[in-house]
Amino acid sequence: MLLTTDAKVQYNCNSSEACSSPECKMGGPTRHGQHNKAHKAGRTAGLSARQKQRLGKEVVGPHRKPCKSGASQGGKLERIAAAKQIRDAKRNELISMKRRLAAPVVISVLPLSKSVDVSRLWDQLLSACKFQVAENGSEGREANEDRDICMEIDEVLGGLERKSEPLTMQTVTLPNKGRLRLTLLPPPSDRTDLMAVVDIGRAAEVLVLAVPGDSQCAVDEEGQAAVSVLRAMGLPSIVVAVQSSVTKGSNVTSMKERSASKKKAEEAIKSQIAGDHKMFHADTASDCQQLVRHLAEHPATVPVWRRQRPSLLVEGAEYRAGAEEGAVENSAAEPTGRLLLTGYIRCGGLSANQLIHIPGAGDFQIDRIEGIFEGGAHGSDRHGFGASKKGQGGRSSSAGGHAPRAGSGVGDGEGDSVMDVSDIGTTLLAQHDDEVREAVVRVNQADRDGEDGEQTWPSEQELLDVQTLIEGKRKKRNLPAGTSEYQAAWLLDDEEDGEEEEDEEEEEEEDNMVDSSGMNPEGRRGNQDDEVDEAPELHEMVDDEEAGSDTMALDEEAGDDAALYKELRSRHKQEQEQAQEEYPDEVDVPTDVPARVRFQKYRGLKSFRSSTWDSKEWLPAEYSRVFAFENFKRAHKRAKAAVERATAGLDPCAAAPGSLVVVHVVGVSASQAQVVLGRVPTSPSPHLSEPQASLPMSTGSPLVAFGLMQHEGKMSVLHGGIKKVASYSEPIRNKEQLLFVTGVRAFQSCPIFSADTPGDKQKMERFLLPGRHVIASMYAPISYGPLPFLAFKVMPQLQSTDIAGSAGLCKSNATQALMLAASGALRGCDPDRIMLKKITLTGYPTRVHKRRATVKFMFHNPDDIRWFRPVELYTKRGRRGRITDAIGTHGAMKCLFDCPVEQRDVVCMSLYKRAFPKWPKDLTFA
Repeated sequence: MLLTTDAKVQYNCNSSEACSSPECKMGGPTRHGQHNKAHKAGRTAGLSARQKQRLGKEVVGPHRKPCKSGASQGGKLERIAAAKQIRDAKRNELISMKRRLAAPVVISVLPLSKSVDVSRLWDQLLSACKFQVAENGSEGREANEDRDICMEIDEVLGGLERKSEPLTMQTVTLPNKGRLRLTLLPPPSDRTDLMAVVDIGRAAEVLVLAVPGDSQCAVDEEGQAAVSVLRAMGLPSIVVAVQSSVTKGSNVTSMKERSASKKKAEEAIKSQIAGDHKMFHADTASDCQQLVRHLAEHPATVPVWRRQRPSLLVEGAEYRAGAEEGAVENSAAEPTGRLLLTGYIRCGGLSANQLIHIPGAGDFQIDRIEGIFEGGAHGSDRHGFGASKKGQGGRSSSAGGHAPRAGSGVGDGEGDSVMDVSDIGTTLLAQHDDEVREAVVRVNQADRDGEDGEQTWPSEQELLDVQTLIEGKRKKRNLPAGTSEYQAAWLLDDEEDGEEEEDEEEEEEEDNMVDSSGMNPEGRRGNQDDEVDEAPELHEMVDDEEAGSDTMALDEEAGDDAALYKELRSRHKQEQEQAQEEYPDEVDVPTDVPARVRFQKYRGLKSFRSSTWDSKEWLPAEYSRVFAFENFKRAHKRAKAAVERATAGLDPCAAAPGSLVVVHVVGVSASQAQVVLGRVPTSPSPHLSEPQASLPMSTGSPLVAFGLMQHEGKMSVLHGGIKKVASYSEPIRNKEQLLFVTGVRAFQSCPIFSADTPGDKQKMERFLLPGRHVIASMYAPISYGPLPFLAFKVMPQLQSTDIAGSAGLCKSNATQALMLAASGALRGCDPDRIMLKKITLTGYPTRVHKRRATVKFMFHNPDDIRWFRPVELYTKRGRRGRITDAIGTHGAMKCLFDCPVEQRDVVCMSLYKRAFPKWPKDLTFA
């Protein structure tokens, strides 16, 4: 109602009866006013009221529409039938999987202390597998049979004589477990061989950790090193076997002693491996039977990185020389042949079109895959060879065709390591397809004749000339009096290996400075390198109490000199690491070389986070030989899909997992075959250039060949996130040679360390400091994660031996000197990752007036000051400024800052240059 100023109406109607005046009909400020209808049919309305507004939509709610009794009864029966069908389908799938996956379960025994009697434990496990007790029948009869068999086992074990022969891989069939078979891997003959532990991590599906129960220290130093390696690689299923000491004349200890030993072992294992693990005693025959029963009944699990690619535990090998159809000749003049590998395919389907990696030998192509069926031992249906594949004709080779020889290492079900091949035939499972077969391509072949690229490729003659120039150049050294040529060579090696500020590119840069500046290239190094070269530094690093006088130390014998040199080098690296922590990235400008020439490849950045840096600018020549992905995740997804198709049986050129096969590997040289045959128990091959007796003896470590995923044989820039382990205390310098293990491969490389930070640019780290996560980048073949990333350091005493590549480490006793230095995981492959090397030039203010200051000792001439004038300055106390002008001719300069500067402050200037890894010398990556 609209009220005007001339309205003089008063409402005094207080009667309870209905008023007939028009004013009362209009309503007013009383309880007779306007009242709107409340909408109460919202959420609280019934189902029928809401259903009218749904216009025929399906009613979804707690209330179900009533149905007829006949339909309800039929729906219940249908649900029961559907649930039964799902249950039967799952049961049939499990049964078919058990029948299809016929590969024996790989059990590896690893003692964690030298107090463990490995021979006794090994004999007990083999006997327990042979006399495994059946679980059917009444309890009384089962107990009697168990007791009788245990007594028989005790008699057998008591009559066994300890032999000095090395333990070998055994494949046994459990008598009362149907078709279940176990492959027992012996422990390494040398407990300090960490590469043998890596091989166990590649092959084992169940790991039996043997610990002593009566020792104060259940896990010794070698056991801790082995557990740390396996923990970094990814642990399979773990079972702990506690072995107590056996008293003379009795094989049984008291229950109190057994309980105490089990508690000690449990505490020792928990300190090394997190989680609860099943523990068994391994003192008597019945204890070992319980252990074997657990191994047979519980499923084994392996790490994810092993499940995503096929593998082959090599149980037999044969080499046939001569180029055959499908073979790929090497670029070298050494002839190639065919290598036949026998074993079970595990974890995934193996395709004849993919590459196979053999540790110690390299990457090769597969010609074909043949299946083995054992005459009547287990039946042809066990391995799935009864029906031939479509398009392959189901051809079977003759007895003398491509069947494995005696000594192939495949168990016959009775505990033998070899099988009799008189009743063995083969059938063709997979043949490679030339159209989709992946070639062995390591580097990208750039167009060296074209002129489209920015970099030019040097000719062979130019490379030889540069090599001759480097070898012929001699550096003048200030050496102590009486230093021999042998000791002088050590100092030269120290300079080559210990340089930090001067990498290879800067050395070439300094060699080319002679033409531009006309100065002598000798002595053009920073103060840090001068400290390495000068003789007084050598005298300062020697302790008088340990080495006596300098003359006596330098006149010692070769062994004493080597120990002294090792100690001096270790101290020098520790001093450099400590200096890097106290004064990060700080360098001094040399006095004999202009700073604008010395740091001509460096540039300043306004902001390290937001400033742009072109990833395609000033690339080295090695980048023309690597491969890069447009989308790395998409390529990884396609590679995984190819392996899944082979595993599911959708690839006509693949063999299913669980098949006992003979893989024909082509393009293998005689030297590469020797590495493989030296690790597999086999008879001599007449096709080798040297007799088998000259090969290194097998150390008992298993040989596992991996099927590579798509593009995993091509070179790229590999990145892995690592962290220094607590047990390794020696400094690890940037670009220091390390042995890397990715699970599949093992190779030596000189990585470049960078910070593990977000952003498009990362700062290079000069040392791998303890407690920090860094990214190690190197040239290596493409690998798809998840993969472990382990870094080993070769001990200095064996670096003088002939260790040419990782293949030599795998087949020689040099692996005994390995120490785990860092561990982590693979991050990916990306050549465009920008790693910037940072240097910091420092100066000190001599005069300060509010925001203005006079700074000295940063440069040594006014030309350098004017050259670096655009670069921003900062102080360690957070002030920012710039160079205004140069003063005099000795390097003093005027600076202006945003806030008043203190006299005790330090003025800094940061310069950056992109760093690249070193190109490897050995491209086999075996």
